[in-house]
Amino acid sequence: MTTLLAIDSACAACSVALLREGEIIAHQFEEMNRGQAARLVPMVEEVMLAGGLKIADLTAIAVTIGPGAFTGIRIGLATARGLRLASDLPVIGITTTETVAAAHRGDGKPLMVALETKRADIYLDVIGSDGHSDQGPVAVPLEDLDDHLPVGPFVLCGDGSPRLRDPLSKMGAEFEYREDAGQPQAVWLARLAAEKLVEKGAEAFQQRPAPLYIRPPDVALPKNPVPQR
Repeated sequence: MTTLLAIDSACAACSVALLREGEIIAHQFEEMNRGQAARLVPMVEEVMLAGGLKIADLTAIAVTIGPGAFTGIRIGLATARGLRLASDLPVIGITTTETVAAAHRGDGKPLMVALETKRADIYLDVIGSDGHSDQGPVAVPLEDLDDHLPVGPFVLCGDGSPRLRDPLSKMGAEFEYREDAGQPQAVWLARLAAEKLVEKGAEAFQQRPAPLYIRPPDVALPKNPVPQR
């Protein structure tokens, strides 16, 4: 019996879901640009309480690894690793683009997942109708968008997709735009992680997942650091 806790804080939201035997039995989702550090652990506690389970009842933990906000990725991974240390459970790391794509699968079309970077470029991942990404997520300037188009009609999704609608239309791309489920959500993360757990087995997830940082954090060292005494 698979009982899985999924957590996400990588982008502009915070969410937790509890899955048991293929069904979501408790979940929470809150959009937020900041504050995940204060909200994620209480949210885990609330969802576990709502599901009537304890950490000892879990089979595995799932967490998004990026791309996304540097701090948000760290918060999610640190929380997952803390739970792993307390339980020795396998931790399944999944990209934010895969997680968003999981909410839009089912019609046989490739998916172009676009996540907001709040810069001139966009996080982009093209995921085939089989659910697999050949390249993985990359940061793409909008002027290079035509180099990443799927072959044939595709579905455009993700919170960065509004910025791509006009450029794609001008290129003559044939796509279906989906406005809903733009953020990675733990309910989809849980379902996707359960599939991977069945496919690969718990042994494949004994190593802690690494973060997926497509670019360095926006942190600059001070020009005149205070000398150490």
